[in-house]
Amino acid sequence: MTYKVQVIAVTTLLLWQILLNYGQNEPVKMTLLGVKPFESENTKTHYQCHISESDNIAATAHVESFRTVWTRNDANENVDPPAPAWNAGGAYKHWRVTLDNNGNNDAFGVFGCEAALNGKITTSISGIFMRSDAGIVPSDELVSLTVNAGDTDVSIGMKSIGSSNVAGFRWLKDNARNSVISGQDTWVISGPVEEDDAGVYECHIQGQRINATQGLKLLIVRACPAQRWGPDACHGICDNCYNGGICDETSGKCICAPGFKGANCEEGCGGNRYGDTCEKQCSSTDKSGKCSSYLFCLAHPYGCSCNTGWKGLDCLTACDPGTYGASCLQTCDNCQSDACDRYTGSCTGSSTSCEVGWTGNSCQECEGARYGKKCADDCHCSKEYCNQVTGECSEHCNSEWVELFPPNLCQTGIIDAAYPRKNPGVTVPVTCIAAKGPNPSDISNLNFVLPRHHENLDDNGISRKEVFGNATIRTASFTVDNVIDVQTLYCQLRKDGQQYAVYNITIDVFDLPVLKSAPKKGSITNSTVTISWSAWDEENEDGDPPVIGYTPYYKLASEQDWSIQDTSTSIKALNFTFTALTPEERYSFSVAAVREGEMGEGPKSPMLNATTICTVPLSGPEEVQANVAGERQENVEIL
Repeated sequence: MTYKVQVIAVTTLLLWQILLNYGQNEPVKMTLLGVKPFESENTKTHYQCHISESDNIAATAHVESFRTVWTRNDANENVDPPAPAWNAGGAYKHWRVTLDNNGNNDAFGVFGCEAALNGKITTSISGIFMRSDAGIVPSDELVSLTVNAGDTDVSIGMKSIGSSNVAGFRWLKDNARNSVISGQDTWVISGPVEEDDAGVYECHIQGQRINATQGLKLLIVRACPAQRWGPDACHGICDNCYNGGICDETSGKCICAPGFKGANCEEGCGGNRYGDTCEKQCSSTDKSGKCSSYLFCLAHPYGCSCNTGWKGLDCLTACDPGTYGASCLQTCDNCQSDACDRYTGSCTGSSTSCEVGWTGNSCQECEGARYGKKCADDCHCSKEYCNQVTGECSEHCNSEWVELFPPNLCQTGIIDAAYPRKNPGVTVPVTCIAAKGPNPSDISNLNFVLPRHHENLDDNGISRKEVFGNATIRTASFTVDNVIDVQTLYCQLRKDGQQYAVYNITIDVFDLPVLKSAPKKGSITNSTVTISWSAWDEENEDGDPPVIGYTPYYKLASEQDWSIQDTSTSIKALNFTFTALTPEERYSFSVAAVREGEMGEGPKSPMLNATTICTVPLSGPEEVQANVAGERQENVEIL
């Protein structure tokens, strides 16, 4: 008696080494199709191995059948399946393995096909067959589970069909009993999952293993963390795999769920298709729904599922509203109507449009360079290089992100730069914040600079104060003198004199308030002039509030330089009297509004020109003095 301990829809991890040597080679594309997989007591139970090549090529393949692992107690209860037979009849030729039951439960267990073709990498696939009167079945009614190396909180659950007490549950993995787990309905894998955790998990009622009524489940462990490929280092970033597709850890390509095709599994093929390119049909009539009652098993790490549109251990239950895809594991949540075709995922109902932010045939693809469950996060590269599940990039990082610590692709860089908005011309504090993704290395050996130019590192008037933080987040603080509006600064991470990441900051300063009208004249004497003005109005005049006061200016009309009088700060009043002026002299007057903060004074208003009156001898007639004063009061002009 021989059997394969290796389990589950498996292309072995040694394929990675093979791929390194024969990178142009591809695995044999094969589908194991289980017929009546939940009726192993049925004498017609069998499985078919369909190779996605032309029939002439498929016929030349070397195909073997095998039992993956013992699921009962001795050799007589774990009979090897017969050799595959080439079936040249029907619409699609295939290799067939007939599990002649003969009432001995020989069709119960985990069986598979291994196919080899010249120029291709050998592929081995397994599928599960259980009885329809099983006393225990997987609690989620799925016969396989795929996880990633390093995943946590992984568990295998079983449930009783009938009145069996959980206390009588007995667990085995790959035919080895685990007494610690027995008496429970869930096998919890403690700590991060490892490749050795992969295998066939079995749960039966104490003393009844001989009856073949236990539950079976395949646990597949990808050799890399989630969304990574290329063991052992696993530096590769997986393609975006939609509609239930899974990333092959040996190539980074997508293995599409049954009923979908395309490089990213983005195209649904309806309910009557399967195969690597949906080249095969369950029925020659090509009508949806014809692939029910079959179990479809694909190469590692996909495992087994129903075809799109169906669920349940027997794959005879249609998807519930709002779900679609293989074993109905996908949802229509990204459709505006929350309804979609159960075979393809295309939106149906009152609206066939995707929710905002989503696109694609089944609205599973983030629109633009975004990622995450709600497409709420920005990728650090263009969309074509971004994994829209994790946000990791395969190459071509945006300027503010770099690849310094593989496999931390485009996850180290400057995440933010901040400064307080100030009035133009002042000194402004600027902070640059850098972060890195998960990796044992840190960023403490990287240098922060903040030049005024992208290349020549001009830092005139810029001082770095301090750098603080930890191995994951670091912040540098700078001061920048004499800031002006729309000035660009460049936060940079550098190492060994080389530029690594650049984050541009465009400075936005407050607009200083402007008084559009000249002040108005008030009383004029031989040595004083009083002016007044309207308060600055945010709605009708330029600038940013708040205005906290005004500065009145004066000068001789014939001169250029302005002066202020009797005050070193702005005033809150809307009028001012200039004193100690020269009699019979022409002056110019202006007012500047002042907003809060250092250097908040705005430009001067239009000018008011006025001339002081002359000094009249005290012995002169009163009427003459009055006439002269009246004439001088009128000697005012606005410019």
